[in-house]
Amino acid sequence: MAAKLKMAVSIFIRVTEGLILLRLIFMFVFVPKENKLKQFVISVTEPVLAPIRKMFASSSLGKDLRIDISPFLAFLVFGIIEYAIIQLIALLS
Repeated sequence: MAAKLKMAVSIFIRVTEGLILLRLIFMFVFVPKENKLKQFVISVTEPVLAPIRKMFASSSLGKDLRIDISPFLAFLVFGIIEYAIIQLIALLS
């Protein structure tokens, strides 16, 4: 049971990180706004990235930065969350 739960958490995080990576690619490669895949990726990743972007933008470091580093911060946050959840599952099982 614990192994399946760990795998489910890992798969969920990898899929979300993959979508964020795809969104990063869309930032560097022109893809029309009307593209259905781009619209889907943005609609799925924006609820994750918007709070991170808002918190970082309100910090003193974020005010001076001209690029959006929220995807990179999201990868870091997801890594920490995944580690914490897997350790908690291991502790409880």
